[in-house]
Amino acid sequence: MIKWGIVGTGNIAHKLASDMQYVSDGSLYAVASRSQHKADSFAREFGIPKAYEGYENLAADPDVQAVYIATPHSDHYASTLMMLRNKKAVLCEKPLAVNVSQAKEMIRVARENNVLLLDALWSVFLPGMLKVQEWISAGLIGELKLITSECGFTSDVITEGRLYNPHLAGGALLDIGIYTILLPYWIFNSKPERLESLAKMTDTQVDEQSGILMSFPGGRIAQSISGINVPLKNSSTIYGTKGYIDIPEYWKAEKVWLKSEDKEEYFEDSRSSWGYDFEVREVNRLIQEGKTESSVVSYQKSIELMEILDETRDKIGLKYPFE
Repeated sequence: MIKWGIVGTGNIAHKLASDMQYVSDGSLYAVASRSQHKADSFAREFGIPKAYEGYENLAADPDVQAVYIATPHSDHYASTLMMLRNKKAVLCEKPLAVNVSQAKEMIRVARENNVLLLDALWSVFLPGMLKVQEWISAGLIGELKLITSECGFTSDVITEGRLYNPHLAGGALLDIGIYTILLPYWIFNSKPERLESLAKMTDTQVDEQSGILMSFPGGRIAQSISGINVPLKNSSTIYGTKGYIDIPEYWKAEKVWLKSEDKEEYFEDSRSSWGYDFEVREVNRLIQEGKTESSVVSYQKSIELMEILDETRDKIGLKYPFE
């Protein structure tokens, strides 16, 4: 039984903690917050034995084997390094880092300490996405040509909140735009050969909405749109020469539709969880097998995804004050 710790007590931490009930080979053992009150409240809600004020206290607990980093983007780097140096396996919420330089250093420290680091790209482990890859591998939509993906929602403009605060690495791209980039990168299994992007910036100088056009080897194209001020349809479509696959709310992939010349098929994942339990099980499996890198989300994939995000930020002029 793998003993887990959680760093951070926000919304995403609540979802993963809730999903631990569906994990048979791991349990929540500790939680850390910058506030003892928040840590205690979270621990009571989920029946967690240890509640720490300060991340360093959780890092020092010898019984914690794996840690989920659920803090704002700007903190992923420092908190992950702290846990890795204390020999904890780390599942770090996306994006893994703010930029590729940070990501490479995190991976270097993981290797130096011979511990696992997993980029929490939870979508790629979901049954719906595995079904999509099965359909594509079977040639049911023919030769891949085009992917469109959009993700957006309305939000209150709170300049000190994580979405609009540049000091917390705010903006649409790193929060949800990453999903719209991850899909074509994953399906085409390649970085784009060319990337162009436009964005509308907020008064705080983070991206409020952005559009990205990417060309991939073989003449394949992807269009990605994200926004934190507009309720988009939140859907993705993968087009081939013989048909297409629709994925509403791709990052959750609860339902997927295949429509092609050969057949039509519908798949629905009837899971009760949010879906974070799948990536937790991946971490548990790797620890139990003594492995320090996932073959699904390899370090190379994490680096290449961060390189795409960096290039996109460079195109739209998004630079954070602490960089």
